[in-house]
This record gives sequence, structure tokens and C-alpha cells, in this order.
Amino acid sequence: MSYPPDVLATVRGMEIDVAAAKVARRGILLLDDLRSVGVSEKSAEDRVRAGVWDRRASGLYVVNAVPTDWRQDLLAAQLAAGPKAAVARLSALAFWKVPGFPENSVDIANPFGSNHSPALGNLRQSCYIPEHHIVVVDGIRVTRPSRALFDVAAIIKPQRLERAVSNAIAMRLTNERNLFAILDELGKRGRPGTAAFRKLLERRASGLRPDSGLEALFLRQLEREGLPIPECQVWLGDDDLIGRVDFFWRPQLGVGEVDSDRFHGGPLDVKADEERDARLRKAGLRVERFPEWEIREAPEKAMARARRFLSAA
Repeated sequence: MSYPPDVLATVRGMEIDVAAAKVARRGILLLDDLRSVGVSEKSAEDRVRAGVWDRRASGLYVVNAVPTDWRQDLLAAQLAAGPKAAVARLSALAFWKVPGFPENSVDIANPFGSNHSPALGNLRQSCYIPEHHIVVVDGIRVTRPSRALFDVAAIIKPQRLERAVSNAIAMRLTNERNLFAILDELGKRGRPGTAAFRKLLERRASGLRPDSGLEALFLRQLEREGLPIPECQVWLGDDDLIGRVDFFWRPQLGVGEVDSDRFHGGPLDVKADEERDARLRKAGLRVERFPEWEIREAPEKAMARARRFLSAA
């Protein structure tokens, strides 16, 4: 019994799709992987002509039925750039969900001299990108947070870099020890970003260690206004330990707290803050709280309150 050509083509297409599903990654297919399951380049191109697959780069296909998203774009660009490539820079920080870095850019890095396709994403070749700077997450090769922070130091403003570092540390993606290690490994005279990264770490080593991007922003506002710079993240107590405060102006015996919406917005949070403030005041300290909305949306109001608070000491 014979079947019409269109029926045979449909059956053959289904067989190809079943085989391809074994090696698909987020709907992405590499020709080398397809060949390992018996699918030839001609068969792959037939699926493209049938409108079932789309060729994104040489030897790289995407199944059209699979919903597209940013992570699929990252993986496609990384695979197209070669086996040593990795998601890097702004995209890496977005991948690690560091606040302030939206999921829209597609930045890829690979070792200098590697074979690559320039068609997908923003490809940058690096003279030094060892494997211990890279980790695989959900099948995607991405630079570790410490390396990503060093890489963006050359392309973003110091204030944004400081917030990114503070947020990454607060999220436990990295720590100061790892950041100094990456500086020792990569930093050298003339390398883009080295000076900015070193200055930031030295600033933190001197005691200016904001614990979040919001605290870093508040410090920058104090500096611009010419107000005294407090110590950061200081443990205080009376007869017993009270807790760690965001900022402490020791000469003024003043405590400054930056209240993020996330951790200080609920009724229980407010009650806990009031109880701790009462203990601090009983210990002879003055306390002033600065809400997130004021720091971000009305910084002049926050700085005016900070000025009055410090001058009243």
C-alpha cells in the first residue's frame, strides 16, 4: 500500500521532530546534536522550509512552537558563539537578578580567537576568561557574579557599580573576599574598569560598606550634600546587644536607618522597628529613619531631614 507524498512528508517530519526533541535545549537545536540522533542538515533545512523550525545562525535552529523568552535568546547566542562562550557583563548581572539590570540585553563573551557567529547578541572577545570564572545554570554558561561585576566596571557609572556590588553582597551572590580575589586576578594598569573597581573596594575596606543598593544611594546623596559620612553596618547595644544599624554618626551619637519597602513595610516590621528605636534612644542614641520612597523620589527632602538631624546634635 502506498501513501500520498504529502502524507509521507508529514510522517517523516514527525519522526524528525521526535528525534530532535531528545537533544533540544529550550527549543534550541544544534546541528551537531541533531546529527547524533540521525537528523541530517538537509532534514533540518526541510523543517525550516516547512515553517516548523527557524534557523537563527549557522548550524543552530529554534523550534517555532516553543515560546520564546530572554533566557532562550541568551542560550542561543551563547551556543552560536562557541562551546567556550558565556553570558557576560550586563546580561550576567540580569541573569543573577541583581536589581537595576533588566532582562533585555544579550551580552556574550568568549576567549579571544574563538570561532564565533556575530549574528546573535553582543559578542565580545576576552583575552582571559578561564573556566573557573564560569558556571552552568539551567544549561546556560554564565560568568560568576564577581567576574560580571568586574566586567561592567568599565561600562557603567561608579554610583551604579556601587549599588550593584552592595546588592550582590546582600543577595549573597559574592563577598568582599571574592571581589578582591577577582581584582588581584584581573586588575592591571590600563585594563578598562580596573581603577573604578579598585577604588570601590578600597572605599568599602575603609568602612563604607553599604549593605544594599538603597543604602549606597543614600551615601552618595550625603556626599553630594557635603554632609558627614557615617560608619556603615555598626553593631550597637546597651547592656545587651541591640542589633546592627545601617549608619552611625559616632560624634553626633546618631543612628540612621534606611527603610526599604520590602523589609520595613508591614505592620510587624514597623512594630519591631519602633521597639528597637526605643532601646537605642534609651541607650542615649538619637535615631532617624529614611523611607525608600523619600530617598528615591524626594532626595532633597531626605537630605534636608538628615541635615537637621545632624545639626541638632
